[in-house]
Amino acid sequence: MKKILIGLLLLVSAVGNATVKTQQSPAPQNTNIQKQASHQIYDVWLASFNLNLYQDLDNDGYHQNLKLIFDLDSLYNNHDVNVQLWLTGSDGQRQHIYTGQHFELNGDSTLDSQQIDIQFVDKLSSGYYQLEFIVIDQASALTIFTVDQFVDQQLQDLAIEGQHWDQQQKISIYSADIELSNDRNGNGYYQHIAVDIDIDTPDSAAQLVAQFYLNEQLLFTSSAFTITDMRVSDEQYFDIDIKQGLVRGIYDLDIHILDAVTLAHRHHIKALDWVVFQDLALESASNVNDGTIVVDVDQSGGSLGAWCFGLFSLWIGRKLRAMVY
Repeated sequence: MKKILIGLLLLVSAVGNATVKTQQSPAPQNTNIQKQASHQIYDVWLASFNLNLYQDLDNDGYHQNLKLIFDLDSLYNNHDVNVQLWLTGSDGQRQHIYTGQHFELNGDSTLDSQQIDIQFVDKLSSGYYQLEFIVIDQASALTIFTVDQFVDQQLQDLAIEGQHWDQQQKISIYSADIELSNDRNGNGYYQHIAVDIDIDTPDSAAQLVAQFYLNEQLLFTSSAFTITDMRVSDEQYFDIDIKQGLVRGIYDLDIHILDAVTLAHRHHIKALDWVVFQDLALESASNVNDGTIVVDVDQSGGSLGAWCFGLFSLWIGRKLRAMVY
């Protein structure tokens, strides 16, 4: 069984009937998070806070995943804090669902902002829940302040359900990340994309392929791979070198997960929901632009049917939001 994640695969406390998988990381700096009223006690206050629910695969209005992006400020540098999350249902039952690793505040810097992703993977009944966000001083273990539905309406009446109740759920995305590299001419546009995806299934196993799209245009289709229940060992890695044909521009990356045999749609990693896949500054290594995009893909990971290393030459038509120079 896959261990719950916080940062570098640390175990998270969860009580009651809401089992969660969580991940905490520094927030992406291109996220537009809205300013909230500051709540200052012990010289620490909340500068910004944003909550987003996503992954409603049976389209019933209840979501499996919750994402928090927040920025805490302090009068001091090197101030260590951590956060707790508590969930309260309509029956009044209050459940502790998350305690993070401590992290350091440095004055009013935005570089210490944090992102927490939670997936409810057990039998959390479909319903409307209230969330409490608690900030704790690491040195004294005292609560600095609490933000709840009475302080911020974002924490009120969250439509949540566990994976068990998402009736059309067959696979879920536990984590997905991206890294850009190889800006050879120093113009801020990159030719290499590294993507890692961890996919779970409530079944014993599933055979899948992944299709990668830039601005809704197909880039390539992966080799088949196998995922096995909730394991970490089947995580997939894709190293993509863009050789030629991609106009310098700003792109969104979407990934469609398909059944490897029938090609039926199983899941979709939308750039709209996963902010790290938005607004990617990309271009091909070659300036040749003849309408054909050539990429070199190195696919690896656990339960991979075959090592994939090859060229995918695909015709891509109009480029949405592409900037030509």
